[in-house]
Amino acid sequence: METLAGRLKWERTEDGITVDFRAANDSKTLRRGMRWVLLFTLLSFPVLALLTALLDHLITFHHSKSVWVPALSGTIAGAIGLALNLLGTSSTLRLDPDFLDIGIRRPIYPECQRSYKTRRISNLRFASRGSSRSPITFGRMSELQFDFYDRKRSCFAGITESEAEALIAKMMEVYPFPKDLPRFAKSAATPAN
Repeated sequence: METLAGRLKWERTEDGITVDFRAANDSKTLRRGMRWVLLFTLLSFPVLALLTALLDHLITFHHSKSVWVPALSGTIAGAIGLALNLLGTSSTLRLDPDFLDIGIRRPIYPECQRSYKTRRISNLRFASRGSSRSPITFGRMSELQFDFYDRKRSCFAGITESEAEALIAKMMEVYPFPKDLPRFAKSAATPAN
């Protein structure tokens, strides 16, 4: 695969393109993400300890000294899961003139695959979340968005503006996505993906 822009790798297929995107592999994104892991750890430990003590008191009617073990293990498990998700999330986009398929892979979840008819997609755009220095701001990430049957869909969380512009240009070479689609009649049946 060739580098398209930044973290985007792409290749041409028989009648379209395939694009791979690894969300968190630059140092700024990782540093900010690790701050979220630390914040989660600092906030979740006292909450879990309090809940464990409360449940222990309600169930056994006395205070046990072992309330810190479940709180600490829950905090560590949550922090590890958050870090794995942050470090290992990757997305794949497959586009041909008929369908847009988006797959998301995370280390601790099964792969998620969505498929959309290209003729029902419009308004490809970059949605910025915060400063241009980092694609993550207060837990919300910049993303690529599009409308599918007048509903907003998003993909490639953490993408930068330059990566999104290059990706949209490549997508427009395969299929000329319109800015807006005509409204559908309300009496029509709900469309399937």
